[in-house]
Amino acid sequence: MYSCGVPVPVIAAWCRVSVKRVVRAADRQIERDPAWFDRCWMIHDQPAWPANKKHRRRTREQAWWEHYAHLTAHVREHGKIPAQNDSHEARVLYRWVENQRRNHDAGTLTPDGLEALNGVGVPLCGSSSGYGIIGLVKRAVAEHREQDVAAAAG
Repeated sequence: MYSCGVPVPVIAAWCRVSVKRVVRAADRQIERDPAWFDRCWMIHDQPAWPANKKHRRRTREQAWWEHYAHLTAHVREHGKIPAQNDSHEARVLYRWVENQRRNHDAGTLTPDGLEALNGVGVPLCGSSSGYGIIGLVKRAVAEHREQDVAAAAG
């Protein structure tokens, strides 16, 4: 099953090709992009669309888990959390991770989301402004002020 739980013989019938050719095409795609199969399984693991066509829109939770699947695939492929200047896809994931940090700071990140992001290794503690160059500079200035106050008191 490669596409939303549809068996390979059904996909082959839709495409009017042999089952062997569908399997070979999927294997080639996995060789080209190892994260592709993870994304397929992530989509497969999601609940099926409702039978009512009116409600076939993607929910926020489904979108969240799709972004999470892209993030885990990126971490598996590159061995690190995406950086802002790596590539366009990494930039999109970087912004999504930053939004999750803000959601965590605001207390709106779900416990499942928090557990999933911790499992990937995304640091969520502290404020969203505590990350990056600006956060490092703010912390350095604060430490320098504390040292000045301690020296003046001592």
